[in-house]
Amino acid sequence: MCKQLFTCLLLLAVIKLQAQPCTLAGQTPVTAFAICYNGSFFQSTLPACRNNSLFVPGCTNQNTNYGDNNPIYYKFTCRTAGSFAFTITPVNANDNFDWMLFDITGRNPNEIFTDKTLVVTGNWSGTPGYTGAGSGGANFIQCRSLPQDGVKPTFSSMPQLQTGHDYLLMVGNMDDRSTGYSLSVNGGTADITSDANPQINSNAASCDNKQVTIRFNKKIRCNSIAADGSDFILTPALGTIIKATASQCSSGLETDSIIITFANSLPDGSYILSVKNGIDGNTLLDKCDNVVPANTQIPFSLFPFA
Repeated sequence: MCKQLFTCLLLLAVIKLQAQPCTLAGQTPVTAFAICYNGSFFQSTLPACRNNSLFVPGCTNQNTNYGDNNPIYYKFTCRTAGSFAFTITPVNANDNFDWMLFDITGRNPNEIFTDKTLVVTGNWSGTPGYTGAGSGGANFIQCRSLPQDGVKPTFSSMPQLQTGHDYLLMVGNMDDRSTGYSLSVNGGTADITSDANPQINSNAASCDNKQVTIRFNKKIRCNSIAADGSDFILTPALGTIIKATASQCSSGLETDSIIITFANSLPDGSYILSVKNGIDGNTLLDKCDNVVPANTQIPFSLFPFA
């Protein structure tokens, strides 16, 4: 009886531990760490938490057995189509890590919990040690298993990435261990290196001449935008910049548009917004810390309506 009670209490403790919300950077889809090049990335610990359950194609008991337990998320963009290879190496060789890869192009990253079509591939083998995607890996998603079930494939075949698509990689640990791992991205043919610095695509003024919207060719990190508008200077100085606002930051904490607000309506005419280091010490950054160069000029014109 005591043994059964101890087992139940231990199970309840594990469930409570896994039910803790994920709040740290990298623990949720929208705060995923950016992978901007092939190389190795070290994760020292996995704080215990869980966001939600996950759909795993071909595996049963979806709602109870599969979820992003103790997760770390990574995001990257494919520049050139090809195969994607990576290896997860536990610090402790007896640890067992699981992973899933999602295609989140044009989607809110949190949709991985509700949209089954975003799944690309994954591996939930209970065999400890190395895992990942590589040559000779299983051409299916390995469902969850226990060590006593025998050795199960820990590597999956390399998924084929598509040019211009955004991907999200979840690495998790069902055992609630705090020891970490290294993630090595190499061996595939897909190019996931970061592209060039962000550039201005277009701009447009509001009808009352008190706002200008700037659009970029790629998304900008919202936390790199100085809220007081100090990333910009207006020439000629016929108005005072009082605010810079991202048009949206709810999905992935990035935006492709910034709204500049002036204290007064600007007279009709031609102007230039020049980029500079703001009060936050930087200009504007993308997810890979590529910068909009200082002194970048953004011309715009204001004309009277007929």
